[in-house]
Amino acid sequence: MQENIISPNSSKIFVLPEKCMSDGRNCSIITLLHPRTQEKTKFLISSDENKTELFELNQYTDDFSSWFINEQTVKSDGTVYIVTPLDPLFMCLPALCTNAREKFVPLDQLFSTENGEGVLSKVYEHSVANVKQLDNICDSKSCVDFFAYRYNETKTLEWLKIKVERTVDALKSADLFIGDTEGDAYTRYAYGLICENINADLAKKLAKHLKIPERMEKRKSSGNQPNAKKVKTEATEDYSKLVKSPTNSENKNLTRAQKALKKVDKSGMKNISSFFGAKPKKK
Repeated sequence: MQENIISPNSSKIFVLPEKCMSDGRNCSIITLLHPRTQEKTKFLISSDENKTELFELNQYTDDFSSWFINEQTVKSDGTVYIVTPLDPLFMCLPALCTNAREKFVPLDQLFSTENGEGVLSKVYEHSVANVKQLDNICDSKSCVDFFAYRYNETKTLEWLKIKVERTVDALKSADLFIGDTEGDAYTRYAYGLICENINADLAKKLAKHLKIPERMEKRKSSGNQPNAKKVKTEATEDYSKLVKSPTNSENKNLTRAQKALKKVDKSGMKNISSFFGAKPKKK
């Protein structure tokens, strides 16, 4: 049987929801700023005439792996791209916090400068459902076809709290192992997952809103004490006085040879360690 070898860059392996490739839908990979890091990141967008959806694109690579395709083709690169739905509101938060924290901003202007292309605005261009979702994190004003939004932090924290609670329910129902399952372990784990898509400042406020106490990641320093590894200590007392002489019970445990050695007169004998010391200088 002849096998075909596919070069690493010739094709990609994706695991994605079936609806992404359903009839009449177009998929494309776009570049947007990540909502937490604000670094350029690849996302997948799937759209039809009525709705545009956003998906997160995660890459998984194993050092020693490959793909067997159709039992006749081998792809040497075992990388797989996992596509999962992403709530577009996460992508809106940075723009709202920057441009609409104190004033109402029209929807068509809110994302007009996103990466210089206005790509994110496509998510809301033909989706009434997505536009209504903005009310979860914003105050809104409308007039006929005109919509304007202003960021509302209280609404946002409550929306994120619901996200955490739903994630906790999903983890428990799926019986997923997360390590520690006592106390607020599930809430902490779900909180960590949600924080992957929000900035550090908002993450701290969410922890306070969820009443999650902060855990010290580093031990408290012990003042100006020197490093224990560098401290050299010297004995200032004669501890040999505290050493007890062998008792009769200890003598009973000695062998016959050891008892005979103890009776030998050692006067005039040199300790064996003296043979390995420095040689005396000649006068």
